[in-house]
Amino acid sequence: MALSVKDLVTGKLFETTAGSGGETAGVVPLGTPLVVGPAVLTTLLLLIDQYHALLVVLAFMLNLAFAWLVFNQSDRIARFLGKGGVAATAKIASLLLAAIAVKMIRRGILGG
Repeated sequence: MALSVKDLVTGKLFETTAGSGGETAGVVPLGTPLVVGPAVLTTLLLLIDQYHALLVVLAFMLNLAFAWLVFNQSDRIARFLGKGGVAATAKIASLLLAAIAVKMIRRGILGG
């Protein structure tokens, strides 16, 4: 939640220094933990309490297929959207992530 709020407020996920070479960032293998990491498994367990297990597993499999399709075609998608479109998509994703985090925190505090 903190990263998505920082991105929404400041417009940057990370700070670059003057001598760092502009728009470069370190490459960290985040793809796998974000797609099927501990947060996803926790969310699946919480959703199974609310919905039928078969529906949750089916939704998970459809999301995995969609993620694979997006990752597989990411070059084409980035070319189609352009630099501004990619930045706008990232902002929308940050907004959705922050909204989901607030909903989960609120539900945890209120107990339901």
